Amino acid sequence: MVDTARRGAASLGLPVRFERGDAIRLPLADRSVHACGADTVLQHLADPARAVAEMVRGTRPGRRICLTEFDLGTLDE
Repeated sequence: MVDTARRGAASLGLPVRFERGDAIRLPLADRSVHACGADTVLQHLADPARAVAEMVRGTRPGRRICLTEFDLGTLDE
């Protein structure tokens, strides 16, 4: 998925970087990124609050963090 994202961003000329890492130990310096996001990740973690705290630590003040999760309780089976 990361390789596909890298190729897609490169083909569009987007100035972004994709990294692999552990959600509770992100490979980011403090306040080093402009934006951070996770899509359907938190529900799979033992300590989602710690992962969010890591995203906050790595994101510059005043910048954006985007988190999305499915509400599995409202999905039709």
